[in-house]
Amino acid sequence: LIHESIYQNVLDQFIEVYKQVTIGDPLEKGTLLGQLHTHASRENFEKGIGIIKSQACILFHGGKIHVGGSVRESEGNFANPTIVEISPNAAVVKEEWFGPVLYVMPHGSDYGFVNVNIPTSGVEIGGTFGGEKITGGGCEAGSDSWK
Repeated sequence: LIHESIYQNVLDQFIEVYKQVTIGDPLEKGTLLGQLHTHASRENFEKGIGIIKSQACILFHGGKIHVGGSVRESEGNFANPTIVEISPNAAVVKEEWFGPVLYVMPHGSDYGFVNVNIPTSGVEIGGTFGGEKITGGGCEAGSDSWK
């Protein structure tokens, strides 16, 4: 999550970093990104990129590929690390490709709790606060609600 006042600056830095990622044999010193697991994964990556490119001109649902968006024409299943600026409403965002794609979305958040790379703390389920959409019990179903 990035505040809108620094969004473009952070995005520009991400783009520069992604352009420098060394792709190849993960056992080689300096390699940051190995190949995709299977040829089917490579095909999924190409399919997803195709969807993004075909919808790029659609207002509110298209995406703009800032860097990457292609596979390496070599032996193996190598895909270039990709940054896509896209609407959170785009259907392709809801699909898992298992490829090197970073979606950036310039929009607000309607989440109550967000945990990134950490386990849950436990308060998410039992708290007596309201929930959003279908993610938890909310006030009425929280374990503290009877109190």
